[in-house]
Amino acid sequence: DILETLKDKSNDDFINIQKDHYEQYKKKNISYKEVFNNHTGHMKRIFNIFKQTIDISVNNYLDFGCGDGLKSLAIGQLLDVEEDNIYGLDIKNESNVTNFIKYDGRTIPDTISDKKFDMITSFQVLHHVGSEHLQNILVTLVSMLSDNGYFILKEHNCFSDWMKTLVDLQHIFYAFDTESIMPVTIYKSKQEWTDIFTNLGLASLTEFSEDNDPTGGFFMVFQKKMKI
Repeated sequence: DILETLKDKSNDDFINIQKDHYEQYKKKNISYKEVFNNHTGHMKRIFNIFKQTIDISVNNYLDFGCGDGLKSLAIGQLLDVEEDNIYGLDIKNESNVTNFIKYDGRTIPDTISDKKFDMITSFQVLHHVGSEHLQNILVTLVSMLSDNGYFILKEHNCFSDWMKTLVDLQHIFYAFDTESIMPVTIYKSKQEWTDIFTNLGLASLTEFSEDNDPTGGFFMVFQKKMKI
């Protein structure tokens, strides 16, 4: 329906129509508890898939790009991680994670870079990192993983120009919903993301794609193997 509506429209009309269309789906008056429960249900399904092939045991956990922290807390609860051992990093000013650390989007702060974590997650965050900063940030994050620790990645599978355009549109909707602008700076395919992590010394353990994600969203679990 929206594609038919957009025919022969100007750029301004295009933006306004998308905004009006997205209002139908915009979350309104949803309580903290409801959002947390939604995250918990979604993450439970994800980790049940992971547990079919690997046994994830976690004592301390870092969510890179934690946002409001509700997802981070839901994951911590599912994996029986004490709240004091859950950490969050984000460019925002505040989060519900107790151990929240703001960073500048370019360098992992020294206040956390010397810590070790059994698990680090990054859910659709890395494509917002500037290409000139991505390598150093990932090297630091991998150094923060404990031996045999897990890195769980969720990203878009941008394997073509039309997929990149679709991701751009998705971020326009997100900007309307959150009143924040998070430009996409890095477009990569699933294979390219996999190569980056394996080149950093991590082993790919398991993966799955979300069937209902038009941008090819996928989850992948990597592990930092103990050096002998």
